[in-house]
Amino acid sequence: MINFPIEIRGTVVRGAGRGTALGFPTANLDTRPPAAMPYGIYAGWVTHNSTNAKHPAAIYWGTRPTFGASEPVLEAYLLNESGDWYGHEVTMTLVAFVRDDIAFTTPAALAFQMKRDAQDVANKLGIER
Repeated sequence: MINFPIEIRGTVVRGAGRGTALGFPTANLDTRPPAAMPYGIYAGWVTHNSTNAKHPAAIYWGTRPTFGASEPVLEAYLLNESGDWYGHEVTMTLVAFVRDDIAFTTPAALAFQMKRDAQDVANKLGIER
């Protein structure tokens, strides 16, 4: 059982660029969530710590099994925001679990699921997409 909300603070760093290539650019954090947190997709908010601007986000914690990676990453796709967040301090607030981390047969299949995940996250957060 996960006790929500979960807050994770860190600095946005460059990732591998896979999210951008799939049409879902992400803000990767330089920190890890609590050890007991299962891999998967979460609904939440990303707050820019210097402006206190809060943005809805699909947050991923996992090993990117579709790409054969093994090192876990924490990243967020901001549903209604774009721009350069590199080097900025943020707080990710996870409020609900959406789905388990799974491997997809192709990057295109993953991108299709990411679109569904973004809508599921918006629904859980009570926002329009």
